[in-house]
Amino acid sequence: MAGSVEFKYVERRRRYYPIIPVRLIGSHGKILVYVLVDSGASISLFHTSVAEYAGISFDNAEPAYLAGVGGYVKAYLKKHVNIEIEGIGRVQV
Repeated sequence: MAGSVEFKYVERRRRYYPIIPVRLIGSHGKILVYVLVDSGASISLFHTSVAEYAGISFDNAEPAYLAGVGGYVKAYLKKHVNIEIEGIGRVQV
């Protein structure tokens, strides 16, 4: 993917975070969400309710368990989701 995204750092509880607006695209249309930019991440996480609202199907999604400091949480790994990023346009991730 060519291009770059410029973003402002958003203050939350006296800390600053790199956040950008992203539109998830599904069969129900688009939903605007603000996402934390993590350049070292290999996956992006969205709550299932956000994906369901946009109409993103979980067909062919691979169940997985993700580990964190609080233990494990069940997730679904979904490939080929369409998104729009301001300054770049529509991409499939």
